[in-house]
Amino acid sequence: MKQKHVLRLSILLNALGLIAALLLVYRLGGPQYLLYRIQSGGRPVLYYHQISQFEMLPIDSHTIVFLGNSLTAQGHWQEWFPDHKVANRGINGDMTGGVFRRLDAILEGTPQQIFLLIGVNDLLFKSEDEIIEQYKKNVQKIKTDSPTTQLILQTLLPVNNQVRYTGVDNKAIVKLNLLINNLAKEQGLKVIDLHAEFTDSEGQLEAAFTLDGVHLSGAAYAKWASIIKPYLPAHGI
Repeated sequence: MKQKHVLRLSILLNALGLIAALLLVYRLGGPQYLLYRIQSGGRPVLYYHQISQFEMLPIDSHTIVFLGNSLTAQGHWQEWFPDHKVANRGINGDMTGGVFRRLDAILEGTPQQIFLLIGVNDLLFKSEDEIIEQYKKNVQKIKTDSPTTQLILQTLLPVNNQVRYTGVDNKAIVKLNLLINNLAKEQGLKVIDLHAEFTDSEGQLEAAFTLDGVHLSGAAYAKWASIIKPYLPAHGI
């Protein structure tokens, strides 16, 4: 009798689990959308919509490109630097490999400068040594395909796991930044140390600059823009 109750409970729990899974698939957009997400490596439609739009927007030798993930994407760079021709090529959630796959559309126009900030999302999936290898490929492709472009690297900002747990360890960020600095020295590139500018006494992102531990407030972007400004060309548009 007891075994029958256990069996019924097991069947009931399995049925509830199946229903929950079907509801989740439905909320994610149905079976076709779930299949698409699997085939596209988990990237949302928005990612590819942004890329297709970027490919239609020209870049030329006067353009200053800000390239990276959501931290870059959320900056209103043209408004921060109205005297320069600016193209924001940040995409939410992007990683070093994603940047590499969309470099061709950027480098075709031989931009004047590229400010690169990428890598924090990679730390959720890869080691620092794995990330820097892909980072090197990005740097080499930019230097090879657009040798007149001035590439400026930026160190990763810290996160604040007290404001909200981010899944990223600040020690890993420090290690990756060391590798980025070493790469800059090897390649003769300028590097802007954003990490030092936004770190509090405990090695975390200043709490006053973030509501979620990762992304930045207006005051943080104002500071970031002031740090970058001396690296811009003296003459703009």
